Amino acid sequence: MGKVIASPSQRWPGTVTLQSPLYLPQAAAWEAALGVVEDLPARVTHRTYLAALLPAVYACIERFDLAGWQASSPDQFPPTDEGVELAAWLVKEVAVVYAESVAPPPKASTPTPMPTPSESMAMAESPSAAPSSAS
Repeated sequence: MGKVIASPSQRWPGTVTLQSPLYLPQAAAWEAALGVVEDLPARVTHRTYLAALLPAVYACIERFDLAGWQASSPDQFPPTDEGVELAAWLVKEVAVVYAESVAPPPKASTPTPMPTPSESMAMAESPSAAPSSAS
C-alpha cells in the first residue's frame, strides 16, 4: 500500500506514490545513499548532495503522477532550481517513510488482570466483602 504525496511544485503539479512501508531492498538503498553522502566532501553543492540520494529516492517511488514530468530515472532529473526543490521535497518524504518503516512496532500494553469467575464468587461470599451493619 503506497503513500500518496502531493507535489509542492507549480511546474510539476500532481502526486507521487511512495512505497510504504519500505521493503528491505529499498531501506538498504536509502541507508547506502546516506553512507555515500556522509563520505562527500564537506563543501559540496546542494545539487551534488541531492544527486547522491536520488537513486535511493527512485527505488522508493511506486509511481509519478506529475503533470509534464519526464524524468523516468534519477539521471534525467532536471538540474533547475525547481528541480532541486522537488528533489529536496522527495528526499524529505522518503526520509519520513524510511523512519516509519524501520521504527520498532509499539509495545503491546499488558491487560489489567481480571479475576476469574471463581475468584469473583469467592470475593462476593467473603464476610469482609459484606457491608457492615451499624449498631
